[in-house]
Amino acid sequence: MPLPPPPPDKHGVAKAFARSCLTAVAVILLLFIWVFSRGQWI
Repeated sequence: MPLPPPPPDKHGVAKAFARSCLTAVAVILLLFIWVFSRGQWI
Protein backbone atom coordinates (compact mmCIF):
# COMPACT_ATOMS: atom_id res chain seq x y z
CA MET A 1 0.00 0.00 0.00
CA PRO A 2 1.30 3.49 -0.79
CA LEU A 3 2.08 5.68 2.16
CA PRO A 4 -0.41 8.46 2.89
CA PRO A 5 0.76 11.88 1.72
CA PRO A 6 2.47 13.92 4.44
CA PRO A 7 0.58 16.89 5.84
CA PRO A 8 1.20 20.09 3.87
CA ASP A 9 4.12 22.02 5.31
CA LYS A 10 4.02 25.54 3.95
CA HIS A 11 7.49 26.37 5.24
CA GLY A 12 8.94 23.22 3.69
CA VAL A 13 7.19 23.92 0.38
CA ALA A 14 8.44 27.51 0.40
CA LYS A 15 11.99 26.36 1.13
CA ALA A 16 11.91 23.77 -1.65
CA PHE A 17 10.43 26.31 -4.09
CA ALA A 18 13.06 28.92 -3.21
CA ARG A 19 15.83 26.35 -3.50
CA SER A 20 14.65 25.20 -6.93
CA CYS A 21 14.34 28.82 -8.10
CA LEU A 22 17.84 29.65 -6.86
CA THR A 23 19.22 26.52 -8.52
CA ALA A 24 17.56 27.43 -11.83
CA VAL A 25 18.90 31.00 -11.65
CA ALA A 26 22.41 29.71 -10.87
CA VAL A 27 22.30 27.30 -13.83
CA ILE A 28 21.09 30.05 -16.18
CA LEU A 29 23.84 32.41 -14.98
CA LEU A 30 26.47 29.70 -15.49
CA LEU A 31 25.16 29.04 -19.01
CA PHE A 32 25.27 32.77 -19.83
CA ILE A 33 28.84 33.06 -18.50
CA TRP A 34 29.91 29.97 -20.46
CA VAL A 35 28.33 31.16 -23.73
CA PHE A 36 29.73 34.69 -23.41
CA SER A 37 33.18 33.33 -22.52
CA ARG A 38 33.07 31.27 -25.73
CA GLY A 39 32.06 34.44 -27.60
CA GLN A 40 29.20 32.83 -29.54
CA TRP A 41 26.76 35.75 -29.10
CA ILE A 42 29.17 38.59 -29.74
